[in-house]
Amino acid sequence: MSGHPVFQVLQRTLDVFTRTGVDCAVMGGFAVRHWAVPRPTYDVDFAVAVQGEELMRLLHAFEEAGFSVPAEFLSGFADTLAGMRKVNLGCVESSSVWRVDLFLANTAFVRSAFDRRVPSTLEGRAVPVVSAEDLLLFKLLANRTKDRADVEDLLLVVGPLDHGYLRDWATKLGVETLLEDALRASGRL
Repeated sequence: MSGHPVFQVLQRTLDVFTRTGVDCAVMGGFAVRHWAVPRPTYDVDFAVAVQGEELMRLLHAFEEAGFSVPAEFLSGFADTLAGMRKVNLGCVESSSVWRVDLFLANTAFVRSAFDRRVPSTLEGRAVPVVSAEDLLLFKLLANRTKDRADVEDLLLVVGPLDHGYLRDWATKLGVETLLEDALRASGRL
């Protein structure tokens, strides 16, 4: 999959973060590649700790780099997923539009995940990824079929987890039953 256009989208997105000096943390399918069984992914997800004018400068930098930024996001709107604010971008690569989601670290959980990121190397570049615990919680929050499969894979291959951290945030996020079910099914309970 390394020759797949989504890897070019990852590189181009990282280039914008480097040029603007904005810190990020890889989430989603690319974080799954770091922690668990690599699977195909067709978008790029990041957590970023910017808001207000700094977010607007970042979005304009993405526009200058050839990404499409819908007008509503340039006017301050942010979409939400499971209560987390995010901005959606488009990136044309190999005649297709690829999605880039920027999750804003403006809730206690996303901020915590951002602060706990760990160093990684993806496609030859040093880039932080969210911790295994935080990735697991993000996947439980989204709770789509592919997210449930990612949770199973994570629990199958990742090393020891901080169960106290997981349970504390799972309770706060309302996914404690999903966490307990996943831990039980994996034999980690």
